[in-house]
Amino acid sequence: GSERNNKFLNNLVSRTRKLYKSNGQSDSPGFMEKHIAASFWVRSAMNEWAGNVAAGSESQGYWLEMSDKKSNQLFEMAFRDNVAHSNKEQALTTYRPGWTPEEGGIIHGFKAYKNNFDGLKFHA
Repeated sequence: GSERNNKFLNNLVSRTRKLYKSNGQSDSPGFMEKHIAASFWVRSAMNEWAGNVAAGSESQGYWLEMSDKKSNQLFEMAFRDNVAHSNKEQALTTYRPGWTPEEGGIIHGFKAYKNNFDGLKFHA
């Protein structure tokens, strides 16, 4: 994603549903082996995500898909105090194996509970 320096603060996303008709995006049925929906689909870590809640998704709460594996830096305090609960699959997933920003990023104060599968799923 080319989005930079945006702020996503104190949002509530509830009951996110999967697409049932293709729109040509990577979350469309038939595009991937597994059809996925996410309340927050993050393509650029170079934004601020704080105080958000992802509740009751048919799939993921937060999906961090970093196509730029090197310079897509998660800055200090950029992802903080977010919550994911009651999602059918993972609370938070990072995707694109090999995401290795120049400096390590920290996810501050993330809370995950009552999700059917993992709280955090990191693809390394």
